[in-house]
Amino acid sequence: MVAAVTVRKNGKAEMAYVGETPWHGLGNVLKPGASISTWIKEAGMDWSVERTPVLFDSGRAGTKSWDDNHVLFRSDSRKPLAVVSDGYQIVQPGQVMEFFRELCETNKMTMETAGTLFGGRRYWALARTGHQFTIGMKDIVKQYVLLATSCDGSMATISSLGSW
Repeated sequence: MVAAVTVRKNGKAEMAYVGETPWHGLGNVLKPGASISTWIKEAGMDWSVERTPVLFDSGRAGTKSWDDNHVLFRSDSRKPLAVVSDGYQIVQPGQVMEFFRELCETNKMTMETAGTLFGGRRYWALARTGHQFTIGMKDIVKQYVLLATSCDGSMATISSLGSW
């Protein structure tokens, strides 16, 4: 798994981008202005995180449940993602993309990249704001909005405005 980008069994990377091919060579190239629906599909974020109570084989006593704990799993492959408490709040992959729908439509932002990492345990999206400045005579610094989260408790949902 190069760069931790999720790759499905069919060999398709769960990542989409516009512009230059990323350094790792993975992902699906999109034309600027592609719809958020297209981004969701091509970035491999067209599944949801589901939950079920944790059950375990306790030997002679049979199957038992581990109260207040749940397994999170992918709706498409049924692969487990994490064990969390029953109060864990899930941010769905599609919600990350929907965050950008209105931003892009009303603020003239453009999607740059989106996808999943570590088998779907983390996902992100990045849009360019259209604002930029020049340092010196030729170094252009562009401004972006990032939204990233995990469904395994490894990071909180973050939104960041930054320049690169």
